[in-house]
Amino acid sequence: MGRGYGYQIHKVYRELFPSCTREVIYYHLKKGVVLGEFEVEEVKQESGSYSWGTTVEKTYYRIGPKANPRGDAKVVSFFQKR
Repeated sequence: MGRGYGYQIHKVYRELFPSCTREVIYYHLKKGVVLGEFEVEEVKQESGSYSWGTTVEKTYYRIGPKANPRGDAKVVSFFQKR
């Protein structure tokens, strides 16, 4: 995936692991930043038409230096098909 913001990452996880909740993803992203497994690449304010207003703040994450990704055949296959 390279990089992504929380909701975007959540949508991919839901396709791979349907029982995964958005709250779990956000929790692990924040915890992963503290542990060095993820890094915040940038935080953007984007305009649009949202139910809560006209702007949204998106935090983009990428893999950090302490990440230890495991090769899961299901995940590899998913991204090869994309």
